[in-house]
Parts: sequence; structure tokens; C-alpha cells
Amino acid sequence: MKYMQMKYMWLALAAPLFLTACTEEDDHASVPEYTKFDYPEWAATARPEIALPPTYWTVAFGGGVETPDWQPTQAAPMAAPRWKNPDMHVYPASMTAIIRTSDYIRPDITADDQLAAFIGTECRGVAEQIEGADGETLYLLQVKADQSEVREVEFRYYSARKQEIFIASERVPFEADITMGSVDTPTEMTWNSQGELPYYMDVEVSVDLSSFDDATVADGDMVAAFVGDECRGMGTAETDDNGNFVFRFRMWGRNVSEQFAFKYYTATLKDVYTYEVPFYMQHTGKQTLNINLDEHGFMDLYVRLPETLRPYMREGDDMAAFVNGYPCSIVQDRLQENYMLKMKGRKGDKVSFRFYSDSLKHVFATPDCVTYADAGTWGNTTDYQTLPLETAFKLVNMRAVFAVEHYEAINTTLAEGDLLAAFVGDECRGVAKAELYDGQLIYDMQVVGTLGVNEEFVLKYYHPGNRYMFTCNKVFDFEAGGAIGSRNQPMGITLQVIE
Repeated sequence: MKYMQMKYMWLALAAPLFLTACTEEDDHASVPEYTKFDYPEWAATARPEIALPPTYWTVAFGGGVETPDWQPTQAAPMAAPRWKNPDMHVYPASMTAIIRTSDYIRPDITADDQLAAFIGTECRGVAEQIEGADGETLYLLQVKADQSEVREVEFRYYSARKQEIFIASERVPFEADITMGSVDTPTEMTWNSQGELPYYMDVEVSVDLSSFDDATVADGDMVAAFVGDECRGMGTAETDDNGNFVFRFRMWGRNVSEQFAFKYYTATLKDVYTYEVPFYMQHTGKQTLNINLDEHGFMDLYVRLPETLRPYMREGDDMAAFVNGYPCSIVQDRLQENYMLKMKGRKGDKVSFRFYSDSLKHVFATPDCVTYADAGTWGNTTDYQTLPLETAFKLVNMRAVFAVEHYEAINTTLAEGDLLAAFVGDECRGVAKAELYDGQLIYDMQVVGTLGVNEEFVLKYYHPGNRYMFTCNKVFDFEAGGAIGSRNQPMGITLQVIE
């Protein structure tokens, strides 16, 4: 079937004879012109992003969680400033201040620390360290200005050990020839960090495990404060004055409105528990907190894949149960399309599922469809529960190779580079350019389909030479993994020009 469309060239060949036979009234007869279309931007619908095999879905059960590596986030270090005293001749007036730093700064004071006074953006004095009445380090500062200066003085402090700059909340108006504080009663201020984690508070946490069957707080246990997945402070078990285990540590915040959660690691059970009650920062505060935890239980889940996915099962597939977006299960057994999972959770947890298909390279998910019941089951070995996985994604395709057997358009010759596209409704699912193969024009395309959905597609054709658009009356059934025609035996189609 080579250039079968050439048999319709009689229309063009017959045109001169037709025109010769015309009467004078027909002298102006012309070849028909059809509607012209701009070059179409046809592009097949893209499949969802390729999913990689999950590496974090399996959680450890009794005795499986090693000591977590909770590392509190550290603020980026701040460079030491280059504060210098102003020219004494420019600013003849001065006020004196003797300043004591805060409890947070004081333990880390070194000779490289700096305290300076500013009026506006200009440094008006750099302090020297002096010894206070009880041997602590104080700062003696001369603030320089004009005699008529009335603007406020701002105090800044750099801690070399913390690599952090602080600014005092308190500002004072400049007043010549006065002294703020003394060696015996130095001026104290509130120093606010200018780093990434400027807010902090100290907590003393007690953990209540009275509802556990066989566990008590012990050496090696840990408590950490988290904002999302970011650790903001961590403490290990230590004994208080009464011999009870407590966890003392400082927690850090980026802003005072952040919500914190606490996680507890028990070395006895080798497991991690989350305390869900929200907690908020109280800057520079100290608070005692008791967290009451319930022991994690277990639930057995007997589930199976929906029929749509069963033909695509492979060795590299994976399955997991999720609570609040986190995996909480292990696969104990798999028999063909059936899975037996064991999960851990707490009473009332809403459970969803995810399935990774290695052949389709996609993660399928369910909505919450099970409520956790301690020591409970969902399904059994004779009644596996079919998971309500959402499967209607464009993940499958079929091969289709066409050739035009007949078309109706005067003065038109199909050519290489013409476009043929497959559509489901108004959605383009495949595009091919005409190519010459073994003496005829063929159109070889991959048609994208929706997994588990019976779909039909139609064809549209574009001829760039004349800018004509054609349709094809035939409707084709989409078959995932199937084929229509081949390069050696393409499926013949008939086209109708859009007039």
C-alpha cells in the first residue's frame, strides 16, 4: 500500500478538463479553499512525576529503635564587629555607664567580648571590662556626644564564645556628666539576640509512664523539643533532689509564636513517643512540664490491592500504613496481591495507606480509612480488605501506528512533517509526525491512558502546507499496553477536511 492517497489525485488531474468544458458563465470557477488553522500546539498529557522506591516506610517495633541522633539546630555564627571609640574632640560631652550582662550571657564572657553604645548608627563608645564587687565581670562605658545631644543611646553586645550579637531592649536619652549604675549596683538590661534563633526558654520535663505495662524512665532516655522536624533543644535523663529522673534543657525559637512538640525516647523499650499537646515559647522564661504518655500498641492489618493494580505487581513494590503523614507499620507477609501489615499507634489514630508500584513508578494513596484499635485487626487471613487506593492517573500507554488510506481535500498532498494527534475529549493524549517508511507515510505514536478507566480516543490531523485541519470519524478504544497497527502494517484511516 504505497502512496495509496495518490489514487485521489484524479481530482487535481481532472481540473483542467473540467475548466475547459465550462461555459462562459463558469470562467471564474476556482479550486475550493478550506478553513485555515494556525499550527497547533499539540502535546501529549504528561504522566505524573516518576516516584523512587521509598526508603523510610518501614518502622522498627519493640527493641528496634536505636538511640536517635537528635541534634538541636544551631544558629549561624555572627562575625565579630569592629566597634571603635569616636573622636573625643568631635564629641566633648560624655555620660558614664557601668553595666552588668544577663544571666544568659555572663557564663560565656571572655576578654574578646565587646559592649558598645550607639546613637543612631554611629558608635559613641566602646566599654572596657572591670571587676565587680563580687569578682564578676562588669563593663565601664563612656558614651560621647555633643553637649546638646538629646537622642537615645542604644547598647549592643557581642559574645565571642556564642558568636552572637545582642541589643538591649532599654534605651536611655543621652545626658551629659551623669553616671548610670555603679560597681556595687551596676545597670542591668534585657539583651535580645540578633541571631537566627533569638528566643529561648529553659524547661524541666518530667515524664509520666504510669500507663505503661513494663517501663520506667531510666538512664539513656532522652527528651527533645521540635518545631516540625527541626530539633530545637534536647536533654538526657538526670536525677533531681528527690531522686526522680528529669530532663533539663534550653529550647530555641525563631519567633515567639512557634508551636513546639516534645518527643521522648525510652532506652528500655527502644522506642520514640510524641507528646501531642502544643507548647509555646516564653522568651527567657523557665517552666516545669509533666508529659503523660500512653504506651504504643499494635494492630494487624490484612489488606489487598484493588483489581486495577494487581496486573502491575512486581517484586520491588512496597506498602505501608500512615498516621498523620508518617509511616507506622511493617510488612509481615505478602501473598500475591495480599499484604499482612503490623502497625503501631494510639487509640483514635486515623490510618491511611500508601502503595508503591515499582512497574508504574508511582505511589498510590488512600484517604483515612481505618481507626486504630489497640490489639485489634482489620480483616483476617480469609477476608483481606481491599484498599480504596486512588488509581485514576495517566500512567499507562499503548502503541498506535496509522496510515491515511483516503482523504477528501482538493489540491492537497499529505507530506512528511504533517501532524496526527489522539484526543480523549479535548485532552491531547498522543502526537506523531508523518514519516516516510517503506514507501508510505506513517504516523507512529504513543497514546497515554488513565489507569483503570475505559477510554476512547479520536484523531485530528493538521497539514502545515495548506494549514488545513482534518478529522477522522472512527473512534478507537484505548487498551493499556496494547497496540493498533504496526510500522509494517499500519492501521488505515480516512480523513475529512474541516471546511
